[in-house]
Amino acid sequence: MADSRLTKQEIALIGRFGQETAIAAGQTVYRKGSPSGSLYYIKSGRVRIFDEFPSGREVTVDVIEAGHIFGESSFAGCVEGTKRPINVMTVTDTVLIRMPADRLPEAARVEPLLMLHLLQLCSDSMDRLTRRLEEQCMLDRYGKTASYLLDVTAVQSEEKGTLDGNVPYTHSQLAVALGLNRTTVSEVLKYFDRKRWIFCGYGRVQVTDRAGLEAFVRGQLP
Repeated sequence: MADSRLTKQEIALIGRFGQETAIAAGQTVYRKGSPSGSLYYIKSGRVRIFDEFPSGREVTVDVIEAGHIFGESSFAGCVEGTKRPINVMTVTDTVLIRMPADRLPEAARVEPLLMLHLLQLCSDSMDRLTRRLEEQCMLDRYGKTASYLLDVTAVQSEEKGTLDGNVPYTHSQLAVALGLNRTTVSEVLKYFDRKRWIFCGYGRVQVTDRAGLEAFVRGQLP
């Protein structure tokens, strides 16, 4: 996952025109069908984007972390009756900045590059969702897990805890991110550990052989 495309000045500007909110883990940010109108910037923590069906089954679409945005449907918020197309819930304790869509033009007048950088973040979201769709269609549970570990550790970030290939997720949190059963994820991680591609520690996973994981994923692709 790429670092935020927003500068420190732009993040401060969003905070000035928006509202910073701390939300505990496991809380709903908004539900599918609720009115659009605000864009969200993740200052810290992680959120889960998911859909649900009448049967009660939930499908995780993505898990995104600090430095990214969600709620892009707010760009269409000026259209009467626009609704949220998906559910969002916090995975960890999270700090969000909620930016009303109708204040974006005002903020952009202060910092003209802000809108460009927000659109770049939207493009990043589309690229990430495309990868997730490819994983669902082409990779088994081992491939999905390997691809996700590679994605999370693609950028070395002290703030996000990904230095030296570390993934600061528990098995349960990885299961949520992958849309898999926790027992399944633990089984996959044990296999990778035996291959010496990763090291499983308490509350974290460390990628120790990136090339090994990459070769494994390539082996599952057509």
